This record gives sequence, structure tokens and C-alpha cells, in this order.
Amino acid sequence: IMGLTNTQYDTIMRDYQRQQAKNQQELSARQEEIYGKFPEFSEIDRKIASASTACARQLLSDTPAGKDAVATLQQSITALSKRRSEILTSAGYPSDYLQMTYRCPDCQDTGYIGTKKCHCFRQAEIDLLYHQSNLRQVLERENFSHFREDYYPEDMIDPGTGLSSRRLAQTALAEAHRFIEDFSQTHPNLFLYGSTGTGKTFLTNCIAKELLERSF
Repeated sequence: IMGLTNTQYDTIMRDYQRQQAKNQQELSARQEEIYGKFPEFSEIDRKIASASTACARQLLSDTPAGKDAVATLQQSITALSKRRSEILTSAGYPSDYLQMTYRCPDCQDTGYIGTKKCHCFRQAEIDLLYHQSNLRQVLERENFSHFREDYYPEDMIDPGTGLSSRRLAQTALAEAHRFIEDFSQTHPNLFLYGSTGTGKTFLTNCIAKELLERSF
């Protein structure tokens, strides 16, 4: 269960749409550059497109003659593609110069791999939630990796419970982890109490960081 609102989700998806448009604009600019420098290139691309269309039609026919035609067309496409690469590399361009480039090659800047959110989408969720919470800088300092049990003395005993300060801190820490693990199912409340300087705000920030990292 993720904690994004519809507005937050739309904000992330608009960024993907902008990135897709940027990718296409950059590819179009590269194509225009190459077509301007090498007139033969546009003709090669036209022939490849025509052969690919003819190949698709023959595949649909599913006849022996069609299969022979497909093999011939595929050889033609291979030869044209090779010539295409030769033109680019001989002029100092990478062979994939006219292929679409992506910020995230795994999902091709769609945010999804199949029906599942890509790792880049998960990161975008976290970044957005951090930005909207205004907690990023605080949580870089106040998180579970910086939690120190030795901050709490073992020889300081709470008269109400008979437990040491460290034991109480360990109990609070365990409850915080349980709260986080159960959060997606139960959304429980958690009440922290104690005197000033005992680490209530610190522990709250530790919890906040873990939940933000899980996209809540």
C-alpha cells in the first residue's frame, strides 16, 4: 500500500511525460543533423522502413513463398543497417547515435516495467515525499543508523517502572520498529512520552525516515 495521493502520482507521471518528450526532441535533433550531413542516410532509413513493412505483411501470409520473402527482406534490412552503422562510425559518431536514449533504460522512462513500478518510480516517490515533508536534511542526521543505545545509562533507574534508562530506550526502539512494520496494514497510533532530552523527537524522525523510504 503506497501513500501517494492522486495529485502526487500525477506530479510524478507528468515528469515522465516531460522526459519522454525531451527524449524524442533530442532524437529528432540528432536525426536532422545526420540527414543534413549525409543525404544517403534518409534514403537508407526509408528503405529499411519499407522492407520492415513488407516483412510484416509476409509474416502474416504464413506461406512457403512468404517465408522465403521474409528471409530475403531480413537480409536486405541487415545489409542496410550495416551500411547505416558504417556511415556513422566512419564519421566519428557512435553506432547507436540515432537510437532513442533514456534517463532510465530499464523502463524506457515510462515509470513501469510491465505492470510494476520501476525502481526509478519508487525513487521518484521517495524524493517527492521528502521534498513535501521538508525533512530531508533533518533525517540525514536523525535516523536509526545514528541511534545509540549507549546514550542511555544503565545505572539510571526509572522509579515508576524499575527499569533502567537504557532498557526503556531499547523497548521504545523495538516498538518503533514494530510500528513501522505494521504501518501498511494497521496504521496504528504511537504515543511517546518522557522528559525533555530523552530522544522522543529523534525517535519520531527515525520512524518518519523509514516510512518515507517506503513511500508513505
